[in-house]
Amino acid sequence: MAAFELSRGYPLAQILAESVGSWIVEGLIKELSPSEAIILLRPTSQNDVKIDFLSAEECLVHFYRNTSSAEKQTLYQRLGNLKALWVFVVKENVGTPIRVVSRPISFQLNPSGRFTLSIPMTPPLSPDEWHWLGVGHIATATLNESDSRLIRSESDIEELCQSLRGLPSFCVHAIRFEGDMLDVSVDSHGALVNYLDLKRSVKKTSINPDSREKRLVRMKIDALPNLDLEVERRHLIPLEKGLDLLRSFLIKGEPVEMVRWPLDD
Repeated sequence: MAAFELSRGYPLAQILAESVGSWIVEGLIKELSPSEAIILLRPTSQNDVKIDFLSAEECLVHFYRNTSSAEKQTLYQRLGNLKALWVFVVKENVGTPIRVVSRPISFQLNPSGRFTLSIPMTPPLSPDEWHWLGVGHIATATLNESDSRLIRSESDIEELCQSLRGLPSFCVHAIRFEGDMLDVSVDSHGALVNYLDLKRSVKKTSINPDSREKRLVRMKIDALPNLDLEVERRHLIPLEKGLDLLRSFLIKGEPVEMVRWPLDD
């Protein structure tokens, strides 16, 4: 392992020096050995690089490389060989390591040449680190698996809910800073809401107090034709009630008026 110390600042010039390792991705990922590298996260925008802190537990790093298939394959192999990744945050010409990920690095390559690295934050980022990174949002809401929106205030929440009201069907996946999640799926049958907190092993689902019907219906999300979603009618609630649960989750965390899953019956 490299002789770095967590939370200690290192001059960026020292890290960028040509004598120290070799670049896997110029300006972003530098190989220290065939199995170890550093990644430099700059909270400000970079060309062809996008950093998403979905929650305190996960960071996604997207970068594009318009290179030949052979060069992409070489890059793919070099990333796949990494067993340890030092996560540096760069500010004002100083690089500070905040985590070392000691496991195979998870990443994907899509046909357009975009690489996406999924970097787990273990232990989760503290509120002080969250603000230090300049993240600023309290949650992330992703519409139909493609349109991600940062939630910074109640006005962002109201704007999101207003846009959802105009859709005949949709699926929203929301993640709070703490890492708990809420899914809202809506079609002509109504709204299904599921809540999950892995750390506390809590799973909840929506319930219609006026219905005991267990008959299954198949929900259809127009933007996600391959999504196979069956639900008992008693778990479907009106759209506005589903949006109320989404609003409550984004503002306060675990929503009320939901039931533990699976149900006792």
